[in-house]
Amino acid sequence: MAHQHKVLVLDLGDVVFDWLTEPISETKQLLRHVMKSPLYYQYECGLIPTERDFCESLGSQQGLAPSTIQDALKAARRSVEVNTALLGFLDELRQKTSLSIYAMSNVPKFDIDYLHYTFPHQMAVFDGVFASGYMGLRKPDVEFYKVVNEELRCPPELVVFVDDKEHNVDSARLMGWYGVQYQDMEQLRSQLSSFFMPN
Repeated sequence: MAHQHKVLVLDLGDVVFDWLTEPISETKQLLRHVMKSPLYYQYECGLIPTERDFCESLGSQQGLAPSTIQDALKAARRSVEVNTALLGFLDELRQKTSLSIYAMSNVPKFDIDYLHYTFPHQMAVFDGVFASGYMGLRKPDVEFYKVVNEELRCPPELVVFVDDKEHNVDSARLMGWYGVQYQDMEQLRSQLSSFFMPN
């Protein structure tokens, strides 16, 4: 039933925001490599305090110049684009329903602060933001979902979770949330409308 679901939790990267959308480039290839590093996972969880510290640690480990890594991270931030269709739909949901909307994302402290500073209007759509850099946990760790669920103070079966990565959606389902893997706006609009819009 549409009216049963009360909370929507959205991933940020590749759902609400896109980055480096141009065809494959050296920068994008480097970032894909960087972001699969265990050191980056530590950085995402706030265990490495600054971006500079992370770049120096990874550079030493991988034989890369720290400045090369930092330049790639800066390029990613500069390239961020807003999914305006999704934000417009969220505004529509706000007007027609009483649901709460949250973000839950694997994102370092510096980058979530950057999003708040650079896109204040867009980030204001959320009633709260659960960022790995501040929470000390990252998806798909089920413990992250448990902590968020406690903060939501909502029965898990009333929560809808949207993420572009299947393993993150799988963990949400283990938590008891209704998981939706984001593919495109047409698919997401259809599914969220069925959850939240009264017939």
